[in-house]
Amino acid sequence: MRSALLTLALAAPLAGALSSCTGDPADCADCLTPDSAPDIGPDGGPEVPGEPACLDALPPVDLLLVIDDSGSMCEEQAAVGGAFDAMQTALDGYDWRLAVVTTDMHPDNRWRATFGKPSALPVPSLNCADADGEPAVPDTVDCEAEAPPVLDPGPLDKATAARRFRCMVNVGTQGDGFEKPLAAAAHALDCEGPNADLLGPCAGDDAPFLRPGAALVVVYMGDEDDCSDGAVPEDDPQMADCVYDDAPGGAPCRIPRSTGDACVWMADQLTPVGHFVDALRGANPTAAGVTALTLAGPRFAPVDGQPVRFVPGARDPACEAEPVSPACCPDGLCRGETAPVCAGPLGEAFAGNRLRAMAEAFPGEGLGVSICEADAPAGLADRLSLKLELALPPPCDPVD
Repeated sequence: MRSALLTLALAAPLAGALSSCTGDPADCADCLTPDSAPDIGPDGGPEVPGEPACLDALPPVDLLLVIDDSGSMCEEQAAVGGAFDAMQTALDGYDWRLAVVTTDMHPDNRWRATFGKPSALPVPSLNCADADGEPAVPDTVDCEAEAPPVLDPGPLDKATAARRFRCMVNVGTQGDGFEKPLAAAAHALDCEGPNADLLGPCAGDDAPFLRPGAALVVVYMGDEDDCSDGAVPEDDPQMADCVYDDAPGGAPCRIPRSTGDACVWMADQLTPVGHFVDALRGANPTAAGVTALTLAGPRFAPVDGQPVRFVPGARDPACEAEPVSPACCPDGLCRGETAPVCAGPLGEAFAGNRLRAMAEAFPGEGLGVSICEADAPAGLADRLSLKLELALPPPCDPVD
């Protein structure tokens, strides 16, 4: 939807998410409220019902990538799609599988929250530019027209696994600009959703995803924040089935599509993050552990330590430069249109307050890395390994 940049923002403690709430209802759409926060287990991490006290062996890992497929995401998809080696190294020793969905939850999208969306066509795209500024061609010329919806790299040779990984990540840039990654993941992992026949809790133990005893890792990837809004009235708590404008088929969505800024200006109308935390934790009742990571814009903290919120109004002419300076929002409120808060080699990113809050609901401290720095995909792989370790019970026989 906007010019491209991801910032890899990996989780801080749950307390950090709660402390960022100021009491303003709009803030609490961006963070966990006390009522929605998960129970805390004896190790200080969130308590997961049925989680084993210790592990005799490394569990399987089910990895879900939720990828922004709006118009600004060419460089990010290409960079992460080329990071198979780093991901394989991070998950060494695990029996891991991968599924991908996009952030496009528009009712007209036939691939909404559905595993197995075909790769972008290998034709010049006006949304992508090569080194000469000409329309770029996605690296998908060798991709299969129909690939399995879940990647199991175990039986494959490395070259084939790397190609399929790249093809799955390069989902294209024609998706809806009102990104809903939190709703997309929740709907994708629900037995009432489009992937029920691929999910263990819905289809049985032989299903390829949400396997018995597997750890679940969800990575949210996008250069703007989540805009998962609800229907009016709120008759669909998963927020997957509201419709836009005057389209038939259901209750209208709460956020108007007149401007992309509405997702930020009307943050109090979005589905609380805690709803999606609960959905992830309940997706696989036998999971060995659950965690989430984000590749998204950072929280943008001014001097007072509170995350910035953009609100309608006239921007100070001295604050037109991008990325936005904290000095332009001394009270935590940036007036005017939303603006990028970070810039780097791949472009720009907008504040990812809700996505950060989602990651902060799961164990892990000090794991953030910005894509404004070099080699963010490798950083993602490193942090994925650490987050996964923190999400799992300790070994039953730890090595001294």
